Amino acid sequence: VLLERAGALALQGNEHALAVERFEAARTTFETAGETHAAARAAARQSVPLWHLGRSEEAAELVEKAFAVLATDEPDADIATLAEAAARVHFFLGDREVALERVELALEIAEAEGITEVISQALNTKPLLLKRRPHEALALHRDAPAVALENGHLLPAGRAYNNLAIALSSLDRVEEAERVELEALEFARSRGNVVSAIWFGAIWCVRLVENGSWDEAFALADEILPYEEATQGNVAQAYGVLAEAALERGAEDEARRLLGLVAPGIAASPDLQVAAIVAERDRLLARLAGDVDLELELVDTGGRVYLEQPDEQGAAEILAKGFDVAR
Repeated sequence: VLLERAGALALQGNEHALAVERFEAARTTFETAGETHAAARAAARQSVPLWHLGRSEEAAELVEKAFAVLATDEPDADIATLAEAAARVHFFLGDREVALERVELALEIAEAEGITEVISQALNTKPLLLKRRPHEALALHRDAPAVALENGHLLPAGRAYNNLAIALSSLDRVEEAERVELEALEFARSRGNVVSAIWFGAIWCVRLVENGSWDEAFALADEILPYEEATQGNVAQAYGVLAEAALERGAEDEARRLLGLVAPGIAASPDLQVAAIVAERDRLLARLAGDVDLELELVDTGGRVYLEQPDEQGAAEILAKGFDVAR
C-alpha cells in the first residue's frame, strides 16, 4: 500500500517514470503475496503513467493480463478500477468495442458499490466513445467533474475538467470551454496538484497562441511548463503549438528546441493521440528543413489519424494548415 501511495504521489508530481517504477514494485509485491485483486488495482494505476510515456500497448497488455486473472472473481472495487483503466487505454489504441465493454462493466460495479472515483473516471471515459452523440457525451462530461469534486478526487477532477473543455470546444462553445480551463487551472494550483496545473497551463498556452496573444503564451510557458520530454496530451501539443509560433517569428532555434521535447525517439505509435502528435512534430520539422512535399504528406497523415479517432475538428484544423502550405 505504501508503494502504491508513493506511485500516486509521483504521478501527482508529474514524475511519470518514477510512478511506473513504484506501481510496478507494488504490483510485483502483491503478486508475490498472492493478492491478485490488489495486484490488479496496482496494474490499473500503473497504466496511467505508462500512457503518459507513450507506452499504451504495454499498458493495455498489463491491464488485460490482470483482467484475465480476475475474470471469474466476484466484482469489487479493484475489478471496477481495472475495467475503467482498460477502457481508457483501449480507447486510445482505437479498440472501441473493447473499451465500451470495459467501461460499462466499470460503471455497473461502481454504481452498485458507490465507488465514486471509478464513477467519475468512467463517466469521463464513456463519452469519448460517443463521438456521434455529442450532446449525450457532453452531459456525461459535465457530471464527471461534479462527482470527482464532491468526493475529493483530485486527479480524476483534473482529467474530467480537461475532457469537458474539449467537448465544449468541439461544439463551438469556446467561451465556456475557456472558463472551464481557467477554473481547472486555478483549482489545480490552489490544491498543489502539479500534474494538473501543468496540464491546464499547457491548454492555456495553446489558447493564448490561438487568440494571438503570443507574448503572453510564451511567458506562461516559461512560468508553468517543465520543458521536459512529453509524449502525450496537452503538454506535447503545447510544445508543438509554441514551436510553430516560434517558427512564424523566425526563431528557428527555439522551434527546434521545443520540437526536440515532443515524443523523442518515437517515429510511429498505435496510440492514435500519440500518432497525431508525432505527425504534427514531423510536419514542423519538415517545414524547418524546407521540405514542402514532406510537410504536405505529413498533413495528410495527421488528417487521417484525426479522422480515425474520430476527431473531425482536429482533421479540419490540420488540413487547413495544408492549404496554407500549398498556396
